[in-house]
Amino acid sequence: MSTYFRLLGRYGFPLWGTLLLGTILFFLMYIMATLLFYLVCFLFLLIAGGSAAAMESAVTDPDMLAATFGPVAVIGLILLFILYYVSLFFIMSFHMAGSHGMINQVALDETFSLKTYFITGFLYFWKMSLQFLLISIFFIPVVLVLAMMRIFLIPFEGTPLFDTLTTIILIGFLVVYLFYLLAVLFAPTILTVENMGPWKSLKHSFRLFFKSFGKVFVTGVFTLVPYLLYIGVFTLAIALLGPAGDSPSGLKILSIFLFLFLFGLIFPLIQAAMMLVPALRYKMHFRHWVAPPSSESATEPGIQSN
Repeated sequence: MSTYFRLLGRYGFPLWGTLLLGTILFFLMYIMATLLFYLVCFLFLLIAGGSAAAMESAVTDPDMLAATFGPVAVIGLILLFILYYVSLFFIMSFHMAGSHGMINQVALDETFSLKTYFITGFLYFWKMSLQFLLISIFFIPVVLVLAMMRIFLIPFEGTPLFDTLTTIILIGFLVVYLFYLLAVLFAPTILTVENMGPWKSLKHSFRLFFKSFGKVFVTGVFTLVPYLLYIGVFTLAIALLGPAGDSPSGLKILSIFLFLFLFGLIFPLIQAAMMLVPALRYKMHFRHWVAPPSSESATEPGIQSN
């Protein structure tokens, strides 16, 4: 842990600044994509022959959309909606790829470069997107089982048995979800450090989970510690600063908003502290299983090849 705190103390500020910049860029691109989406939808409906009154009616009553513009327009809007969310998915993947590449450089080489965020972001955003898609797809069966169990419980609604079984199912789902997160914990790190494909890096992450569950579990716990401390302090501070009574003073409201702003400003540092844990423990405990020393190259972290 001494290495972890040394790296966090030495590179914490530049990591915070870069992640803050990346978060701001992410939200700016999100806003631009959203505005562009609504503009294109508006122009699309306008070209489809809709008047302002017809478009207002379709927005307030979605059932009127097909009747007003026809099925072709509905299909077109659905495709635009899918394209919009795909673009957001790519934006998020760019941010995550850049963040992991930058953290990997600190953990593996103990150096920092702002350009690493952008280089690895552009270099790996497509692979990262595919990996996130695979992670989501692999979890679908668990969601389907949960839905089937929920349907099975419908006849028992309103009975004490329903509440008991629902609680057991939700706890079981949460446990499975947490173990699944542990199984895929190292997938983004392996992808960006070793320049592996989405599927291969995911397989290695699962292999580490089964081969050394104890160390992976400890990594997951250590990764959560900064976030839990952050949430704990945040909750306690809100409780202490929270307005008492129906008419809080303007100064107290202002102090709460200022506090929320400061905590939002601090969060990129918490994100860096969390991401540094798996990157550093991958280097110390797991990398020799994924990429033996004879196959490692001496290239820049995050842009390595097998």
